[in-house]
Amino acid sequence: MAAPRKNDTKTHILESTEALLRSREAGEISLADIAKEAQISKGTLYYHFPSKNAILLGLMDKYLYTQWEQFKLWIGNESKDTSLHRFIMYILERDTENISIRIHLLMEAIKGNDVLKKEMLKRYRNFATAIAEQIPGRARHIDPNYLAWFLLVLSDGLLLHETLGNPDLDTDKFISQTAAYVKTFMKQEK
Repeated sequence: MAAPRKNDTKTHILESTEALLRSREAGEISLADIAKEAQISKGTLYYHFPSKNAILLGLMDKYLYTQWEQFKLWIGNESKDTSLHRFIMYILERDTENISIRIHLLMEAIKGNDVLKKEMLKRYRNFATAIAEQIPGRARHIDPNYLAWFLLVLSDGLLLHETLGNPDLDTDKFISQTAAYVKTFMKQEK
């Protein structure tokens, strides 16, 4: 039987970590736990990821990459309505998916994992910049940087309420209402 390819092993490690995160907090999971879940040696684990932070960041990057690729396809699809209200709705809907992984990463950073915190902030900055670059063609009177950060902060707030299971907040309805308000506002601006 052939040994798994390098990328297959990395993907398997990330999937195994994600499986562990479904029932435990990131701080409770050791590299030994991950290796055991992935059914690989710790040496193989270290070959692909030098630390648990590298694995956690790998998970974040996996989701961000997928989210960004889908966003580019959506933006580039001329048959789609990508006006500002739809743009906002799209960002909020996609950014509140995969709640469990993001909440684990946020909690680790909040608890004092400075390496993870620094890297997460860097990714937030990159994502805010990418969002802001798409705004000028959709809204002339709104600061693109402000709106990009507003959307990211709003999506994190929605993420927290989803995690808490807030019975007073229907996230999907909230996102739809937000998009409707933006659409009304943009009509008034014309």
